Amino acid sequence: MQARPGPKKKQKAGTVPQSFTAPPVPANLTESQLETWHELCRNPYITNQDKTLIYEYIKTVALRDIAFEAMTRDGIFVDDAKGSIKTHPSYKVYRDASERVLKMHEMFLMTPRSRVQLAALSQPEDEDALAAFMG
Repeated sequence: MQARPGPKKKQKAGTVPQSFTAPPVPANLTESQLETWHELCRNPYITNQDKTLIYEYIKTVALRDIAFEAMTRDGIFVDDAKGSIKTHPSYKVYRDASERVLKMHEMFLMTPRSRVQLAALSQPEDEDALAAFMG
């Protein structure tokens, strides 16, 4: 006598199975960077194929933090060689790294906007028709 398989559980819309083993934590992370690392590694949308992106992400966060520390220490405006006041050179690094971190957050579905977009894509057609009907 063979046992019959039970009913298959349906996966909730917008979720994916966790198939990720976190890579080793990089050395020399600050406390906030370590917290960011763990937050990213707990993300249910991350897979083993994303490991390189995870390292790129944490390097970008570290670069952003270094630039921020330089601006905090020296001020956002500094004197140049001619004695004129100009924006700290680290400001551009900080701005570019912050922009890249935000883009990576969206790639990793870590922003409200990206999660709403995912939910809209995974919504069954019947619910779309009902939503259109309800206005």
